[in-house]
Amino acid sequence: LASDNKPVNDARGVINLFAGSSFLPTQNFYLSFVLGPSFRNNNTYLGIKPSIGIYFSKKQKVTGRISYINVFNRELNYQETTKDDFGSISFAIAIKLLCNK
Repeated sequence: LASDNKPVNDARGVINLFAGSSFLPTQNFYLSFVLGPSFRNNNTYLGIKPSIGIYFSKKQKVTGRISYINVFNRELNYQETTKDDFGSISFAIAIKLLCNK
């Protein structure tokens, strides 16, 4: 529900084009922050995605990450816009296929 108790349609087709940077305070732990446009129903919104990740080996071949995506001021339906944000949490595990020498 939106802040005015109206139902909000599901956001089934959001495309995000994010760019940003990452910071590695240790060899096995990293933080990243990216932002950019999010597209839905022919509208463009600002989106952000902070992440926390860990490498499970010293060679950094396997990584795990938790991210939060927030899209600001999403639409209530095709005619109305609300100031409510849309957010989601993602969990990922990845394996590096091409190794750096």
